[in-house]
Amino acid sequence: MGKGHVTGLDLSWNHLNGTIPSNATLFLLPYLQVLDLRGNYNLKGSFPEANWSNPLQILDVYLTSFPGRLPDSIGNLKSLTHLDVSYSSFSGRLPDSIGNLKSLTFLNLRHNKFIGSVLESIGNLTQLRYLYLSDNNFTGNIPSSLSNLHHLIDLDLSVNNFIGEIPEIFVNLTQLESLELSRNQLSGSTIKLVNSSFQAPPNLWKLDLSDNKIHGRIPNWMWDMGKDTLELINLSHNFLTGSIEQLPIQNSLIFLDLRSNLLHGKLPHVLPLGLTALLISNNQLNGETPHCICNTTSLQLLDLSNNNMSGTIPGCMGNISRNLKVIDLQNNSFSGTIPDTFAEGNYLETLNFNNNDLEGPVPRSLVNCTALQVLDLGNNKINDTFPHWFGILPELQVLVLRSNKFSGSVRDSKAKNSFSKLRILDLSKNNFSGSLPMEYFGQLEAMMNIGENAGGELQYMGGDITDYPYRYSIVVTMKGVDIHMDKILTIFTTLDLSSNKFHGQIPDVIGKLKFLKVLNFSYNDLIGHIPLSFENLTELESLDLSSNGLEGEIL
Repeated sequence: MGKGHVTGLDLSWNHLNGTIPSNATLFLLPYLQVLDLRGNYNLKGSFPEANWSNPLQILDVYLTSFPGRLPDSIGNLKSLTHLDVSYSSFSGRLPDSIGNLKSLTFLNLRHNKFIGSVLESIGNLTQLRYLYLSDNNFTGNIPSSLSNLHHLIDLDLSVNNFIGEIPEIFVNLTQLESLELSRNQLSGSTIKLVNSSFQAPPNLWKLDLSDNKIHGRIPNWMWDMGKDTLELINLSHNFLTGSIEQLPIQNSLIFLDLRSNLLHGKLPHVLPLGLTALLISNNQLNGETPHCICNTTSLQLLDLSNNNMSGTIPGCMGNISRNLKVIDLQNNSFSGTIPDTFAEGNYLETLNFNNNDLEGPVPRSLVNCTALQVLDLGNNKINDTFPHWFGILPELQVLVLRSNKFSGSVRDSKAKNSFSKLRILDLSKNNFSGSLPMEYFGQLEAMMNIGENAGGELQYMGGDITDYPYRYSIVVTMKGVDIHMDKILTIFTTLDLSSNKFHGQIPDVIGKLKFLKVLNFSYNDLIGHIPLSFENLTELESLDLSSNGLEGEIL
């Protein structure tokens, strides 16, 4: 390639491959101002130790492969304003010379293998507006020199190994809009984001301190900080204590995540009307669900699971918001009946009331939840017959009714195209009787076909809700042991009808469920032979037919 007078070279998002030599001409074009190699993930080689002398302003090698260190010569690019080496396999320590790039406004080092402490000299980059150091192996304290970056808008130090308390530097970053410090080893009993006058960055909209070792009470000033701008607060997976009942919450907030702390007391009396996600699971909250939950008309995700909450479920729960996709109240002490208020046109995908004290029948209005994928009513005191009408829910994949007081037959002569997407069915520990529901078994198409189009990459049930990756969880009995699965593979299938009063023979149609992983018919009154069609269950990992009246040879 001739040097010429080329000022911009854009080769991004191609399929370039091979190795770039250390003296590659394209890095040395004397008039070059823009070099963009993004997205050529098959392009490899060591980053050139070039004697940079060109007026390069933009250098972007995002999603390429340059194993090894970022060379010291990078500091010669005094005109550089944009440097992106993210997702490019760099390793080692940052070069001291990076502090020479005083014209930088954008620096992205995400998802590499950089090690060591972040240099204090990074505080020399006083023009920086965007600084991304996440997903590396940086250690030590957060450098105090970051307080010099007065123009900083976005700062992401997450997924590293930073230690110590959060330093009193962010109060000087008056332009800061997003601060992410999650998944580090930060500690301390205070969250130092304000100065002595309790002033904080006035334009902050995102604050993520999750997955650290921060303890102590949530300071009252946090709820006033950015009260007109703050939209996302994530303090989950820390050791925060105290009550949140009296804390005022600003109207701008749309996402609040306080999961997995040591919080106690009741839920706040006031919630922002525009809240889309409220996650306070795995704490020590008690009391009833406040009426203010009924006013959150934008709510998409409600997770109050694994607390000590009690009382009845508010009648508005089935009709809080037409946008509501997840209601997770499992592992509490809610009592009474499930509200029969699920309105037509709702978008509910997950309903989990497992392990409470709910009783009465299954509400018929659940038939309106046509987007429902997961329904878990297990471990309650629900007294009803099998709700055959669940079969018309077109998206239903997980149905758990275990450990209740259901009774009667599960068979339905009118069943047609029922439960075609169902791949997890748990009716165990009830009082169901009659013969096994062969009509339904013959229509469980997901258990017959789900593995045929599965790719090589494992995928889990769930989705992005308000830009939050929510994952479904479930308890499955395998080999006589209850196993809690935090995530459910999309190819996982189970059929558990154990501990009931089913009688008669096991139908041959079971052999069609060739992608079945777990099959449990134990503790019933089944008789006859094990069907020869079981030889088709080549994906089976757990089979339990114990405590029945089966006979014959095992072939």
